[in-house]
Amino acid sequence: MIGTGLGIWALVVVTASSPLASDTAPAPVVVHVQRDDVSPTVSQTLEVVSRPGPELILRGGGTITSWSVELGASLESGETLLTLDDTPVVLMAASAPLHRDLGPGDTGPDVARLVQFLAQGGADVEGDTMTEEVVAAVEEWNTAHGRQGQTFGVASVVWIPHEPATSLVERVVAVGAITTPGQTVARTPDVVERIDARPRTALAEGPLTLRAAGEEAALDREAWAVTDPEEAQRIAQALPRTEGVGEIRARDPQPALVVPSASVVTDATGATCVVAMPGQRIVRVDAVDSDAGGTRLPADTDLDAVLVNARRLMPGLSCTSR
Repeated sequence: MIGTGLGIWALVVVTASSPLASDTAPAPVVVHVQRDDVSPTVSQTLEVVSRPGPELILRGGGTITSWSVELGASLESGETLLTLDDTPVVLMAASAPLHRDLGPGDTGPDVARLVQFLAQGGADVEGDTMTEEVVAAVEEWNTAHGRQGQTFGVASVVWIPHEPATSLVERVVAVGAITTPGQTVARTPDVVERIDARPRTALAEGPLTLRAAGEEAALDREAWAVTDPEEAQRIAQALPRTEGVGEIRARDPQPALVVPSASVVTDATGATCVVAMPGQRIVRVDAVDSDAGGTRLPADTDLDAVLVNARRLMPGLSCTSR
């Protein structure tokens, strides 16, 4: 019997009465194949693919008199980023930035974004028009942030996107610097777009998962990558660098034949095969995967038993032999 991670192989040693045996050659070792449900797994090289994160751009000019957000801190909509001429400039998360000052009677999608921003801060407002209620909320916001009037100035905020959440990684200008409208004052981290896996490998049909650094995510078979931004970000944070290693696994177990890895022969051309017993029939095979428990072959491979020590008994074996 041969013990493996899958259990015990049934071992048959062919005696000297076998035509395969001789006084000088070792006895043939034959085992019956096993059947199992396995999740094929392949090792992969991973690459984190990113794009530059959004830059924080001022819409007004002046002298930076303080920074309110520390390096590495999360950027939260509604908090003060810095002061310009001692007046707060506030972070505004929205689907797009404002592009004009907004006052009584104005209407449009930019007003809707402003209304959403004010509502997130506690104002009881809605819609896409600068109504009396919205104007009153603007006036209250201005007063709370060192400004006056019923117009919301585009220079009073710095836009950040709603998603993904981000943080401050670099201040481009220091306290005391004189800035101009349109100037970048800070930068955010690169945004992870996907995790690429290489090389592309043939695996059984069905859903695939990528495992790396203790994390697991769905793999897009067509792209051969983790394409969901949140899942890609989670794996990227677990990897020590922008590259790493991982495993791709079929999520749903597949039926397979399992043979001792020693029975699989690779010939001079790179082809792989086993010697089926009885009869020493050469069977070309494509392994699904292998580990200490043996080599998995497709479930429809025509095998009942294999010759384990074919390399020793049949030196120079060609997988194209008949």
